[in-house]
Amino acid sequence: MKKIAHIMLIAALLFAFAPIQTKAQMKFDESSQRKAPKWVNGLVKDYIIIVGTGSDLEKAKEDALVRIKEKIIRAVAENVVFESKMTRKEDMLNNLSSYAENYESTTQSKSADVSFVKGISLNKAEEFYWEKLKDKKTGEKIAH
Repeated sequence: MKKIAHIMLIAALLFAFAPIQTKAQMKFDESSQRKAPKWVNGLVKDYIIIVGTGSDLEKAKEDALVRIKEKIIRAVAENVVFESKMTRKEDMLNNLSSYAENYESTTQSKSADVSFVKGISLNKAEEFYWEKLKDKKTGEKIAH
């Protein structure tokens, strides 16, 4: 009986910690260039590199535009305020001491006037690279 319990426990642990493959199996379909540029998924000084994703190229471009505006706002016009408060309390009763400690923190993020991001558009981008991927099981395509 003990052996069965151990085997069941080991089996339960294996199933609990086994990697579950939930991500779709994506296959390369097509791209804008034969080879991806070096800056893709990298860092280049004085440039902002953004990846947009969508069900087609237009939606991927729209997503990229939204992401670049968010990145600029966070870098330039965002004010983060952090407050923390810690209270300590100790009570003595009949020569017994009880001690309590409470910590609270709040973080607020505010953005300033961001009317300047209205002038940002994708036609000001120096380079584009796109690729389309296809889900092996469903045939659904996504663009990056």
